Amino acid sequence: MNINKEQSKHLAETARVVAIAQFAAFGYTAVVNQQYSIAILSTLWFVAAEWLAVMLLEDQ
Repeated sequence: MNINKEQSKHLAETARVVAIAQFAAFGYTAVVNQQYSIAILSTLWFVAAEWLAVMLLEDQ
């Protein structure tokens, strides 16, 4: 990806915010309603988005 350091930081932070928001919305709701398969999927999406954020920061 051909982006500068500030753009990379912004994209990484955006990925983290989206990860936390989806995890809070879907993960918490799934656990409360005992839908553990959805909670697991939400956790996997969270981990994937966090991994993306780390990869974006490592490029710089």
